[in-house]
Amino acid sequence: MLAKLTIAAALAGSALIAAQDTPALFKQVRTDARQIHSTAMQMEKLAGQPTATWSQYDTQWNEIKPVEEALVIHLRTLETKEKSLSPADRKIIDDAKPEIQDIAARTHQLRAFLDQPGVDVKSPKLNRYARDLATEAAHLAEIKPHA
Repeated sequence: MLAKLTIAAALAGSALIAAQDTPALFKQVRTDARQIHSTAMQMEKLAGQPTATWSQYDTQWNEIKPVEEALVIHLRTLETKEKSLSPADRKIIDDAKPEIQDIAARTHQLRAFLDQPGVDVKSPKLNRYARDLATEAAHLAEIKPHA
């Protein structure tokens, strides 16, 4: 229920996002990436705990998913403005696209893994997914708009 409310709030804010200027959108992309990185790092730490439960991983995923969805919305908004942007800003968007797509794919992989019947939450695969997601988000958080 909380995840649905969070998603609804993120989507309701999409009209505000569309009205934002490009530097604010780039800043929001970096903020979203840092939040995903932080939560993915928590998930990776969780993987090292022998008493970790499916519910704990699910909670972490539910923190990541709405932010990942907002990240995709920010990218789409930037893409709609792309023709009016400088070549430098278009390059930033082009560089960010694969990172955002990787984050969305990794988020989906985590969900698919966690949704398997009888999933082994001690699996190294879960740790790898969390680590890879954290790395991808850290790369995206480093994007810098040109002044």
